[in-house]
Amino acid sequence: MLMTGTWSLEGVSGNSYIGWIFLSEMIGSFLLILIGNGVVACSNLTTSKGRSGGWTAVIFGWMIAVFLGALASQYSNAHMNFAVSLAVLIQSSVQETNVFAQGHEWLIIIYLLGQFTGMFIAQIIVDLVYWLQIEKSDPLDILAMHCTSPAQSARTKKTYFFNFFAEFVGTFVLVVGITAASFYLNKNGVAGKTHIEVSALASVGIAAVVVGAVGFGLGGPTGFAINPTRDLAPRVVHQIMPLPNKGTSDWAYSWVPIVGPILGACTAAALTLPLIN
Repeated sequence: MLMTGTWSLEGVSGNSYIGWIFLSEMIGSFLLILIGNGVVACSNLTTSKGRSGGWTAVIFGWMIAVFLGALASQYSNAHMNFAVSLAVLIQSSVQETNVFAQGHEWLIIIYLLGQFTGMFIAQIIVDLVYWLQIEKSDPLDILAMHCTSPAQSARTKKTYFFNFFAEFVGTFVLVVGITAASFYLNKNGVAGKTHIEVSALASVGIAAVVVGAVGFGLGGPTGFAINPTRDLAPRVVHQIMPLPNKGTSDWAYSWVPIVGPILGACTAAALTLPLIN
């Protein structure tokens, strides 16, 4: 989720670059879901020792998941989120060192494949770790450890709109927050006029804090997916895995945590272009 970073584009079309980008995003996304959805499972599932951990535990769990995932995927600048990748793609028009700059827009497909693959594998492992707890749990709790769902059970045009809006705003804040944090870093890791050194580790921490802020402030209506791949890949696993007691995968709602974050990220990226430039 680190929006900027110095990138050597020389030879980027080589197989080694493509492979390392894929592996970096896959590992980071793997850890993101393994810990993030693992915390949800721990807090929600019957007979789990962490049951009833509450909303605060879930948010802090996701903050740690973002932190660990970003640490592990520094090579690819730790997107771990297709909405973030799209935002970086838009910002590449004014950033020469952007990974997608200078005709390398096609790399976004590698990012998407790495993210989806890592998240898909991670969710299968989470399901296996909590299999005995899943056997004793109800369908809604099982779905919640895979993907998001709205706080309201009613599905009307009104509820779809406001849930979409919540995802749009949450992802907008995510991208603006991470982009603003990146202003403190130039290619030498020094903050503009104040010359405060900000390490990559601090940048990872900032990304985690931004995610926590979105969760605490804006996550109540939908569970704050703010990441289309984070929601889609585990939902596919829920659909195909022979999980005991599972119900519907709720595909009727699935467009909300996909379209909302994508549009929110793209809007934020477009509005921050003048600031970056």
